[in-house]
Amino acid sequence: AERLRGDVAGTLRLGIVDCGYELELARMVGVMIQRHRDVEVKLLASNSGENPKAIIEQDIDMAIVEGEKQDDRIRHQRLGTSRVGVIGPIEWKDDLIDAGWARLAEFPWIFQTQGCSYCALLRRLCAEHHVEFTPKFHVEAFGAVKDLVAEGLALSVADLDDIAPLVDSGRVFVWPHLEIEMPVWLITLESRHKEPILQAFAEIAAMVHDRSTRRQAKRV
Repeated sequence: AERLRGDVAGTLRLGIVDCGYELELARMVGVMIQRHRDVEVKLLASNSGENPKAIIEQDIDMAIVEGEKQDDRIRHQRLGTSRVGVIGPIEWKDDLIDAGWARLAEFPWIFQTQGCSYCALLRRLCAEHHVEFTPKFHVEAFGAVKDLVAEGLALSVADLDDIAPLVDSGRVFVWPHLEIEMPVWLITLESRHKEPILQAFAEIAAMVHDRSTRRQAKRV
């Protein structure tokens, strides 16, 4: 372990997404820079659709993503799950609370990109219910997605824990007929996973997640 610490240096480019893992991520990065003084961590905001492409093209070194595994060239380390559901402006609640998929598909939707994991999830669910939907808006930052939903612009899909403050404040409602657990992963290129800086962060991520899981279990 001490030998590995001495070998770990350089810049770690880490792609991040809005999936309710900000606290764990902060702990991971904190441990990383505390243990390895010669490491710089760059956090690059993106989404679960773009991060795997950036990993393959080596524009980033590691990333956190949601959704199913897609590419055998990428190594996936499970970090947990996120609870995902459909959200909408509170003004639309009475009209949509008991609506079916066909009615939902008639409304405008907003996502970061058409390739993000939430947009891909909605496409799959709509196909299963034999309806089509068209995203009307795309924005770069997920924070903007939440704000635009709250402002009455569109429906979207969101992490239910992450959206809770807007629900509690009465600006957004959660459609009650869908709640899905999506896997959350730390990913890197399979051919690079033994590089010291990547191996070090993967080990720290596993340790932080394990500690967080044990803390949550004690609260139950």
